[in-house]
Amino acid sequence: MIEHISPKAFVAVQAEELDKKLVISIEVPAGSDVLYAFKDVMYIRTGELTQVAKTQTIRDIVMRHQIEPERWERRFSIADIEEHIDVEAVRSTVSAAANMRRVLFRDKRNLSMVLEGFSVAWYGRLTNGGDVLFTPDSNQSYALQFR
Repeated sequence: MIEHISPKAFVAVQAEELDKKLVISIEVPAGSDVLYAFKDVMYIRTGELTQVAKTQTIRDIVMRHQIEPERWERRFSIADIEEHIDVEAVRSTVSAAANMRRVLFRDKRNLSMVLEGFSVAWYGRLTNGGDVLFTPDSNQSYALQFR
């Protein structure tokens, strides 16, 4: 099984019996790669959810690397959306954007979708720009520590 996973990563496999059924648990630590492949099928991970990557997602990733030079503020930050974001700052920005009628959100209640609407998160991961804008202390942001 491990030889079919790309990119190569440490994988912990555990089998146990629950309710007289064999359950196999596979744990793969988060890495910097956005896409993962298993037996030639591409998957993308958003938080705890792993799903088959849609054609448009794959196309977006390829096109971003072909057309646009990589800019620091668009690189992925090590900050975690669920742990490190100042939710009140995001809500305040959403409110200001709604008043100006400049941004349409797919779902104002979904933090990841709102951040993607502002183009400061992609594929469930925060960018350095989002880190600087929406972590509580931008002077100590995760992005600035690793420039």
